[in-house]
Amino acid sequence: MIFKARYYISICPLLVILSACGSLLSKEQKMAAQSTQELIIQAKDNTRGAQYKTAISYYDTLEARLPMGSIAEEAKLAKIYIYYKDREPEKAIAEADLFLKTYPNHAYADYAWYMKGMIDYDRALSIIDKLLPPDRSRINPAQMKRSLIAFETVVKNYPNGEYAEESLQRAIFLRNNLSKSEMNVADFYMRRKAYIAAANRAQNVLDLYDGTPSTVDALYLQVKAYRELKLDVLANDRLRILQLNFPRDPRLSKL
Repeated sequence: MIFKARYYISICPLLVILSACGSLLSKEQKMAAQSTQELIIQAKDNTRGAQYKTAISYYDTLEARLPMGSIAEEAKLAKIYIYYKDREPEKAIAEADLFLKTYPNHAYADYAWYMKGMIDYDRALSIIDKLLPPDRSRINPAQMKRSLIAFETVVKNYPNGEYAEESLQRAIFLRNNLSKSEMNVADFYMRRKAYIAAANRAQNVLDLYDGTPSTVDALYLQVKAYRELKLDVLANDRLRILQLNFPRDPRLSKL
């Protein structure tokens, strides 16, 4: 009896391990036994139910089963969205890049570019920014620049697409805030009497974000910076452009 008791005790952990392995295998086998249509339904249902990791497993199974064709394409597109919603931006970007590399001329390539824009824009926002009204000109400019490139790609390459109008509005918003971000830096240098650095940052606004509301601020700052540097020719040139394009700016009377 002692031997039998020890035997039962010794095999219990093994039975637990085998049982767990059996459950894992049965889950995989169950998924493998489902029809393609059943997998699609499950993938979509889990996505709607915010069961994102489960949804990904179904889409992975679909891709493995049918690596070529429309179902695999739809699975890749769905995974971009799911990773985005599941707050896994790196994976979402990777899926979007892979999709665009694999299907550069796909009918939904504009969606992949649009999602790249959305992912990088959202990554630029902190939790505090989401809770409080943020000064978006102080948001991570590198991510905003990548977002701008993505949205501008949609507008340029897919002007009649579903995402063109929204991408245009977001691109305008980003250009305005990126230009303001450059002016924040220029003002910082100006206050510290780093006039060359200030003028150069203002020039970035004129070169990269011409036509934004910050254009007038960049010209005004350059007039002041060049005067401090005794570069009268450059100062007068910027003043002339300022007067020509913004004749009603109230700061002209101070120059």
